[in-house]
Formats: sequence, C-alpha cells, structure tokens
Amino acid sequence: MITTSPSTILQNAVPTIDGDIGFDRTNEDLAIGDGTAGQLVHMGAWKTFTVSVTGFSSNPANMVGRYSLVGKTCTLSVYMPTTGTSNATTFTVTAPFTSANQGVQYQSSNGQCTDGGAYYGAVFADISPNTTSIALTRNFGNLGWTATGGKNANFVLTFEIA
Repeated sequence: MITTSPSTILQNAVPTIDGDIGFDRTNEDLAIGDGTAGQLVHMGAWKTFTVSVTGFSSNPANMVGRYSLVGKTCTLSVYMPTTGTSNATTFTVTAPFTSANQGVQYQSSNGQCTDGGAYYGAVFADISPNTTSIALTRNFGNLGWTATGGKNANFVLTFEIA
C-alpha cells in the first residue's frame, strides 16, 4: 500500500525527485526518480547500434545492428547484407553492452554465414562473461574462418547484461 502522495509523471524528461516517473515516447524508455537521478527502465523497443567487426581487411558494407533491452536482457540482431574481405581465421562482433559476469557463456546457433565465398547454413555466436566481444564460428563445429575471400554473418543473440 502506498502511503505517500502520488508521483508526478513527466513526459520526455528524466525525473530527479524520488518517486517521480518519466516516459520518453521517442525511445520508449521509462525512468523512475531516485532522489538524485532517474533509473532507466527500457521498455523493449528495438534500437540501432553501430556494428564493429574484426577479422577483415575490408569490412562488409551496410551492416545493420539492432537490439532490444528489457531489464537486463539484451537481444541483438546483426545483419551483414554483403561480404567483407577476410584477413584472419577469427571473426568477432562488438556488442552494445557488456555481458553479465555470471560465470556462463551465452550462445546462439541461429543465423547464417559466408566464409571464403562459400555459403554455410549456420553460424555460432558466443559471448563470454564480462565482455562485449562476440566470437563467431561457422557450422556448429567451432570451425575457424578462411583468412581470404568473402566473409559475413547474420545472427541473433540473447544475453544478460552487466
């Protein structure tokens, strides 16, 4: 039961008074005042992030990164419509948030990739605890990448953030 007076609801503003509530309609974020700042509660709207990759002499063009954050659960989607030129047997993508340090890896096997110009039906995405680096391997077998030719990956990964 609430025994204090009703809170003030602010539109498109971060509340600083304890108990006040703010809602940002553009970003679909809810903020609750804690007396000095607003504590943000993401409402699950999809947002974009800049995809950063390693393992290329020339990155794939027009990469699209999107994520949805609900509480501390991040689901991200990475789409690379073209291949880049590989120069390494590794392939990493940088996540927009650091993963939780829970002692477990978060893994996903839904996606597809191209390696050395050949299409593969599966890509494996793996983010270890307390990092932003997503390691990608191809075809479920923890297979490395060809250090030449075209390479790309499209995948979705869900993980807990720090």
